[in-house]
Amino acid sequence: MSNYTLSNISDFHSDEMTGNYLVLFGVDKIPPHIGYVQNQYYYSKSSQGVKRKFDFNKVISSINRKGLPTIVIELNGLSLDPDQFFIGSNLSKGESCLNPIKEMMGRSNEAIKEVKYLFDLLDLLLKEGYIQKVEHLNCEKFISNGSISLKKYTQEDIDKAILDAKRPC
Repeated sequence: MSNYTLSNISDFHSDEMTGNYLVLFGVDKIPPHIGYVQNQYYYSKSSQGVKRKFDFNKVISSINRKGLPTIVIELNGLSLDPDQFFIGSNLSKGESCLNPIKEMMGRSNEAIKEVKYLFDLLDLLLKEGYIQKVEHLNCEKFISNGSISLKKYTQEDIDKAILDAKRPC
């Protein structure tokens, strides 16, 4: 399967994250985990559960401590309310961490609800002008000429990652 290239990436400098952001964790993995930040609060749905209004400074500390390759994408032009969408139980087979993000963003742009994978969402966000800037943490060895190549994946890859994360060992 081919790769998806994300360009114009700079070092992460946001001390205070006011606004809306997509956060891609473990961009060297298939698939990466996708979270959301609004006004310094982190939201996520994973096989480990749902996080709502979690202090993103704590997430950044964890990213840096672990050396986790992470991309932060600042968004503009979308009216979003994450509290309505990051609810319920852990992810299970057939779902993805992108689901609540697609549903939330789909309120501002119906076409977003139809995307299946992160790379489809990024294409649409770029085309519609919703991406303001792209920054990284711990991705130096993956970036070439201001661009990073993300591995494309399938639902089978997502299901396997969810199952692996649920296993105790």
